[in-house]
Amino acid sequence: MSKYKQTSHRGRPGGGRSVQGQLVERPPEGEEQVVGVVDHVYYSNEETGWCALRVELPASGRTIRVAGVMPGIGVGDPVEMAGEWTMDKKWGAQLKVKRYEIRVPTTDEGIRKYLGSGMVPGIGAGMASRLVDHFGSHTLDVIDTAPQRLVEVEGIGPKRAKSIKESFSAQRDLRQVMVFLQGHGVSAGRAAKIYKRYGDETVRQVQQNPYRLADDVFGIGFVLADRVAGRLGVQQRSPFRIQAGLVYELGKATEEGHLYLPAEQLVTRAASRLEVDRALVEAQLPDLVQTRQVVCQEVGQELSQELPLATGEDDVPLAGPAYYKPALHFQERTLAQRLRCLIETPAHLVTVNWSRRRAWVEEKLRLKLAPEQARAVECAVTEKVAVITGGPGTGKTTIIRGILEVLEKEGLRIELAAPTGRAAKRMQEATGRPARTVHRMLEFAPAAGGFGRTAEHPLETDLVVIDEVSMLDVPLACALVRALHDETRLVLVGDSDQLPSVGPGAVLAQTIASGVVPTVRLTEVFRQAARSQIVMCAHQVNQGHAIEPPPSTGEGELFVVQTDDSTRAAEIIERLVVERIPRRYGLDPVDDVQVLSPTKRGVTGTLQLNAHLQRVLNPGGAELSRGDHVLRFADKVMQIKNDYDKEVFNGDVGRVVGVDTDARSLKVSFDGRVVSYGKEDLDKLVLAYACTVHKSQGSEYPAVVLPLLGEHYMMLQRNLLYTAVTRARQLLVLVAAPRALRRALGNDLVRLRHTALARRLRGDL
Repeated sequence: MSKYKQTSHRGRPGGGRSVQGQLVERPPEGEEQVVGVVDHVYYSNEETGWCALRVELPASGRTIRVAGVMPGIGVGDPVEMAGEWTMDKKWGAQLKVKRYEIRVPTTDEGIRKYLGSGMVPGIGAGMASRLVDHFGSHTLDVIDTAPQRLVEVEGIGPKRAKSIKESFSAQRDLRQVMVFLQGHGVSAGRAAKIYKRYGDETVRQVQQNPYRLADDVFGIGFVLADRVAGRLGVQQRSPFRIQAGLVYELGKATEEGHLYLPAEQLVTRAASRLEVDRALVEAQLPDLVQTRQVVCQEVGQELSQELPLATGEDDVPLAGPAYYKPALHFQERTLAQRLRCLIETPAHLVTVNWSRRRAWVEEKLRLKLAPEQARAVECAVTEKVAVITGGPGTGKTTIIRGILEVLEKEGLRIELAAPTGRAAKRMQEATGRPARTVHRMLEFAPAAGGFGRTAEHPLETDLVVIDEVSMLDVPLACALVRALHDETRLVLVGDSDQLPSVGPGAVLAQTIASGVVPTVRLTEVFRQAARSQIVMCAHQVNQGHAIEPPPSTGEGELFVVQTDDSTRAAEIIERLVVERIPRRYGLDPVDDVQVLSPTKRGVTGTLQLNAHLQRVLNPGGAELSRGDHVLRFADKVMQIKNDYDKEVFNGDVGRVVGVDTDARSLKVSFDGRVVSYGKEDLDKLVLAYACTVHKSQGSEYPAVVLPLLGEHYMMLQRNLLYTAVTRARQLLVLVAAPRALRRALGNDLVRLRHTALARRLRGDL
């Protein structure tokens, strides 16, 4: 552990020696328990509960600095704390508190300090002294059980006495909650998050159903909730525990992209996690259905032609009952019903004569449409619902512009949208017309907990065009189609060969697979796009051909750096990002160069790459620690969970523009919009010098560096490589082991997502 210089505080923990007139010490290692009295509060954040305190230790006469999440703590509080000694750059050694308990002060002086600290609104130092002078050591009992007696003290009337009682009770309740949660194995930081979610109802809610913590509080998973349940007396074979485990597994399946799980898989996964017999798990399914915690439906055999199947136990298509979370069952069913309704209901206002309009559109666009492009525009302007799909360079943007020219000429009101802010911005730049995120178009209202545009209050438009539909998941697609009038036209544009959405479902692939929605697939790569090595590489990958960079044309350059060693690959990536690419191409290493990786873990996973790149690209400045990670001023960061209150969504990338180390808060700029993050929000941010290919969907970068090595074996799939390649605009560098690259190109089997949208669209369900 590093050394530090002793400041004016006396009695720092640990021994010391004199160096150039100053005392240099090492704080003790390992966890330590201390008992003392809060002597001073340096900082306290009421919202997050984070405090920095000075604590006097009567047994030794020392004072120490402590920091951590300690809601409700104040001067004069007798405390018992446990934590580990850390070294703060500014403050030196301090105890980082993991657990704490506030004991009720019993001495007159302790009560006077406690009440005079400001922790109980309505009582200052002067009033605290008068109260203690009058009631002595019984002061806190009087406030709690006989508040009417407070009027005996000068300056307190009935109204103020009532206010003091209420404030004191609130503080007492908070203390009791913290003691309860910490007593059941919950750290102080997580206890503060739980209290923020449930407030005064915390103890009742947790006792009633501790497993809801995993769903309601971000960062608290099933393992912790199960541990709390065990300490509350829930037995391993309890039906209550098994049902909670089944519901949790369905939630985990949703995070993996599934709409449902076949019964066999659900039972197997739950029995393994809960470590109980399968028969016990199977016995609880009927009760879950009866209480409507899950929905059971026979979905029939999954068809391999709807989505390619990968190998592996979870990918075996199974007939029989399927179990959904109720909301996802409703959303998948409603999405299919609404799409069928849109297709079957005639559009109002206009019928387009395409044969008369084609020459006019080509004149407006100043180009001649290829047969595929003309067929796509015709489909979109004559059909009620249409899908246009194709890879890079096949003219999807030209087609959107052609659609807009035709239907604007007919006087139609048009809305353009995409699933992410960056995709919407590119759509706006390409078309010269306003485009928004789907959430903004549907007027999402965080306070109301839903969309402003619904079936009861639909969008007032005649045509909606959605780009990057491969990113659209079932819940958002359902919200979209519910917000459309039956007569509204809908055009869905995207690349069906890319990875599916981060959220559950495979909307674009399943819509095409159904055969119900008119679809045009674009395959011709146009001359200008064909000059790009990156575009041609993408099509080589999609066809499973070996990547052979053609002679350089100066547009969309492609390089392959071969290495079999992960450590060597990480060194190459660092040099590429920090030195070689910026020097040769004049690109900013943070804003313009993006490292993509198939995985989070490993030497060339995003976690280790981010740590290395942060160290060389942004080595100093104000910072905050979050677990094993550090977030610094000017860091490139990514949001990893939708936050509708802040209007920041999973995958959004920004830069840290403010760090308040005292308040433990950050400010992050997302394309010029500054968003504040308190301590409780920091686990929603990760470093983004490197990100996974999945998280890059909907984004484009001037330069992409992509490692493909043996350690990525389980993720080496053709659609993942294809998606990564299509993220690059000017430069793509593959740092690859030849065998890993061959596996990715040869593996066109993608992991099955359990979804029945195609069957529902066909009317089979």
